[in-house]
Amino acid sequence: MKNSISHSHRTWFPALFIFAALTAFGAESTNHASNSDEAWAMVPEILARIIPPTFPDRDFNVLDFGASPDGRTDSVQAFRAAIRACHLAGGGRIVAPAGVYLLNGPLHLESNINLHIEEGATLRFGAKPEYYLVGDPKVKGCVLVRWEGVWCYNYSPLIYAWGKENIAITGKGTIDGQTDKFWADWYAKKLHAGDRIILRQMGMDMTPLEERIFGPGHHLAAGTIEFYHCKNILIEDITTRMPLERTIHPTFCENITIRNVTIQSGMPAPVRNDDGIDPDSCRDVLIEGCTFHNYDDAIGLKSGRAREGWPENGGRPTENVIIRNCVFNGEHNGVSIGSDMSGGVRNIFVYDCQFGVGNAQMYVFNAKSNSDRGGVVEKIYFRNIQVGICDQLVRMETNYKGVDYDPVKHPFAPTFRDMWFENIVCEQTRETAISMEGIEHEPIRNIHFRNITVKRAGAGIHTQFTDGISWENVNISGSVIRDRD
Repeated sequence: MKNSISHSHRTWFPALFIFAALTAFGAESTNHASNSDEAWAMVPEILARIIPPTFPDRDFNVLDFGASPDGRTDSVQAFRAAIRACHLAGGGRIVAPAGVYLLNGPLHLESNINLHIEEGATLRFGAKPEYYLVGDPKVKGCVLVRWEGVWCYNYSPLIYAWGKENIAITGKGTIDGQTDKFWADWYAKKLHAGDRIILRQMGMDMTPLEERIFGPGHHLAAGTIEFYHCKNILIEDITTRMPLERTIHPTFCENITIRNVTIQSGMPAPVRNDDGIDPDSCRDVLIEGCTFHNYDDAIGLKSGRAREGWPENGGRPTENVIIRNCVFNGEHNGVSIGSDMSGGVRNIFVYDCQFGVGNAQMYVFNAKSNSDRGGVVEKIYFRNIQVGICDQLVRMETNYKGVDYDPVKHPFAPTFRDMWFENIVCEQTRETAISMEGIEHEPIRNIHFRNITVKRAGAGIHTQFTDGISWENVNISGSVIRDRD
C-alpha cells in the first residue's frame, strides 16, 4: 500500500507539467481503491426503498371552489378550501386547470394530497411578506423552518408541509415565486445580513426555539417549496421560476422522488440566491430527469449548521441520494455539498448527467465547509459524466470563506473522505481542473480519480493538505497523471 504526502503549503500545477510535478512531490496516493463496484451495488437497494406515493382516485377542481384563472383575482382561499375538502374526504388530487392563479398567501398541504398543476396553469404567489404570516399568533404568525441550516420561526414558505405523509406536487404547470417583485430587494440591499448573523449565533449557542422569532420586522425571506418531517414525497414535471432561497427544500424527510422538474432562474443580478433542489437531513432521495437553469447551487446537499446540526443535538445526515439523468445549465455549482453539512452527508451517487452544456458551469462538484461546523462528508460517487465548459471540475475546501482550524475560535474541523470520480469527460475547465484544499488538522483523505479526461484546462491540479489521493487513467490537457510505482 502506498501513501501520499500531505501538503503543508499550496502547490499549483500548470497543465503542461502535471505529471512531473505529481511525481516529484508525491501528491498522488497508491491505495486508489479503484474498484468502487461494491459501493455502486447499493444503488438498487436504495432505489427499491424509494416508492412514489399513490392517491385516491378523487379530483377536487379549484374552479369548483371559486378559484379564478384570470391572474388578477386572489384565489388562495379557494385553493385552501379545496385542500380542506380533499383532506376530509381522505385524500386525492387538487387540480388547477390551465390559467394563471394569483395566490396571496401560502398553501399548506395535508397528508394524501397531490397538488396537480395542469399544463398551461401557473400558480403566481403574491409578493407581500404579510401574506405569509399564517401561523400561530404567539410566534407573530410565523411557522417553524430551517433557514440556511438553522431552525427559527419565520415567514411561511410558499408551499409548506410539516409531518405529513403521501404528498405530491405534479403536472406540467408552473410555480412562480415572483421574487423579483419584492423579496429580492432584501438581498440586493443586504437587509438580511444582520438577521442572518443573529440567527447563526443562536444556532451555535443552542438558543431555545421560542426565542428565535423572526418574520415581521426582520428580513429573512420565505422559501419556495419546503416540506419538514414528511414521508413519501413526489414532485414531478413542474416548472419553477423566480424562486427565493431554496426552491425545493425537503428537510428531515424520507422516501422522496423529484422527477422531470425544470428549475428556471431566480432573482435578477446581482442577488442570484436561488438554490434548485436542497435535500436537508433527508434519506432515500431520487432526483432524476431534472433540468437546472438557476444561478446558485443546482443541487445542494445539506444537513444543518454548526452545533444544532450535530447528531448529538438532534441532527442527522443527508444520505442515500441518487442523482441521475439530469442536465445542469446553471451558472454556479452543479452538485454541491454544504456549506451547511454539520450533520454529515454520505452515500451520494451521481451518474449519467450532463453539466455545462448550454451554459458554462462554475463547479461541477463542490464540497465546502470549515471549522465552524464539523460534520463528515463521505462516500460520494460520480460516474459517467459529460461536461461542456466549467470553471472547475472538482472543488473541495474545508477552509471555506477563509476560516481555518483554531483550537479556541474554530475548533470543529470537518472531515472529507472516501470519494470516487470515474468515467468523466470534460471539454474545458477555465480554471484549475481539480482543486482540493484541506487543513493541516484534518486533511482531505482517500479521493480517487479514474478514467478522467479534461481536454483543455486553464491550469492542472491544486492540492493542500491531502492524503490518499489516487489517479488512474487521468488526462488533463494531454498530460497523463499516474500513481507512482
